Amino acid sequence: MSPRSAATTPISPTPAWSAITLGHSRFSTNTLPAFERVQPAALLGHNGEIDTIDRLRREAGLLGIPMVPGGSDSQDLDRVLHAFVTRSGFTLAEAMAAMFPPAAPQLAALGTEAAAAYRYLRHFWGPHAQGPAALVCRWGDDVHFAADALGLRPLWVLATTEGWFAASERSAVPFEILQADPRPLAPGEQLGMRVERGRGVRVLDHRDLRDVVVARFAPAAGALAGA
Repeated sequence: MSPRSAATTPISPTPAWSAITLGHSRFSTNTLPAFERVQPAALLGHNGEIDTIDRLRREAGLLGIPMVPGGSDSQDLDRVLHAFVTRSGFTLAEAMAAMFPPAAPQLAALGTEAAAAYRYLRHFWGPHAQGPAALVCRWGDDVHFAADALGLRPLWVLATTEGWFAASERSAVPFEILQADPRPLAPGEQLGMRVERGRGVRVLDHRDLRDVVVARFAPAAGALAGA
């Protein structure tokens, strides 16, 4: 079924349940609006712009990652993250760390081992996705939220009686179901959640995600330094 025919097919009234749901309220607008650029994409929903999209597309081409012909910055960002997960064997947290690493001046404050892990990642993929952006990504049972380094696109995290929500607007859910005050991600902050079937949701804060990166890439960074 084509995307256009699917869009005009009546939706079944039968209830559907999902542990994780991504939604986007409008078309991509960084290029001419078109149904083919509708979000969310395969892996992410994106609010903002990738100002360095030409650089990202060139680097992706060097890695043999095909871009969407005439696609938006969001679609091409999605293609690269998807390749990191499916071709390079990264977890979602590792792929996001590679795509949106800490700024170079921040590395010294992370400690020797963490700084080495992030520098190692920069050998694989540099800071090619710069610009105001708030992202919600999903792969399998993992969800990842990220705000750009300057915090120019807000992303609010909301704990409710019906589960966790993340949205560009703090009023995205009714006030009555909030369990705590909505919290915006800080500039450059990333947050992860993992659905543990039958047990609930495990929240991975910024430090937990950093530990994931260190555990995966610090040994390789050490081996590279000692070579």
